[in-house]
Amino acid sequence: MDQGRYQEAETNYRKAIRIEERKNGAGSGLPTMLNNLATLSLYQGRYGDAQALYQRALDIQERERLDTASTLNNLAVLYRSQANYSDAERFYLRALNRREKVLGLRHPEIAGILTNLADLYTRQRHFSKAESALRRAISTLESSLGPEHPRVATSLSTLASLYTQAKNYTAALPLQTRAVEIVERAFGPNHPHVAYQLSGMSAVLRCLKRYSEAEQLASRALGVAEDRLGPNHPDVALILDNLAAAGSEQGRFKEAEPLYRRAIAIQQKSLAPNHPDLAGSLIDYAALLRKTGRKKQASNLETRARNILSANPDDRLARLTIDVRELERPNSFLPAR
Repeated sequence: MDQGRYQEAETNYRKAIRIEERKNGAGSGLPTMLNNLATLSLYQGRYGDAQALYQRALDIQERERLDTASTLNNLAVLYRSQANYSDAERFYLRALNRREKVLGLRHPEIAGILTNLADLYTRQRHFSKAESALRRAISTLESSLGPEHPRVATSLSTLASLYTQAKNYTAALPLQTRAVEIVERAFGPNHPHVAYQLSGMSAVLRCLKRYSEAEQLASRALGVAEDRLGPNHPDVALILDNLAAAGSEQGRFKEAEPLYRRAIAIQQKSLAPNHPDLAGSLIDYAALLRKTGRKKQASNLETRARNILSANPDDRLARLTIDVRELERPNSFLPAR
């Protein structure tokens, strides 16, 4: 969302809040609207504004004996975004406890909080705790939604990314393979979700140095993403980066370089200027430049990437091989990207 759309959304949310306050005071609808506005502030990096709005929503919910789980989860995401991991864990656990009391232990919403908690542990390199949370999330989804549900695929790919970070690639591959199979059966071969999972599988194969298979899957993912999302979508850039990395790791720098350059061009047009995905692509391209003797250009890109990451403390530890942004979003009421 560009800045103009952020401003328009904020104006609409504030207007809705004023109307709700005049009609119903601190009624049951107000916390949801406050969460809307807080999440918008969070996406713009306005952490102080977001925290105040989330806290106001939580105060109303606790006073009126309303369900607090979504707001607790959102506060956890806020703290995680500031690399305040101890408070993030505390609020995730509060949200989990609340959901379990209201919904029981096997509800799909339990899995969502468990996945967010696992992501938090992964960022701290607490792989054993992250694995435990993810395995419970997968079991919960399989029992509540069935083993072929697309949400199971998402959790499987997240566990695969955990194993990839831990360099346990042989454990990651069958999970990612199963994720691909689930979404292909659910959506057909030419759906954006399939492209997303194919790119994840390609990344695992690349780590295993099975480059031919990795490039084949990444090329297929790119074709699907370009066709269904358009050639300038941020997800296209992530796939291009993955494909470029496969070429670069094999020394095919002339093939890899235009892919990196195209990925960065897309990200500069479609993402905020301090988006961590852009920093990741800059770092990857800088590595290629260093390998080909262009150290000054590489240093300039690395400096730019460091500046971006310094504005995103949460992402300094979070360059995952498989993109899990959908799972990292708070329980927002904003339209999905």
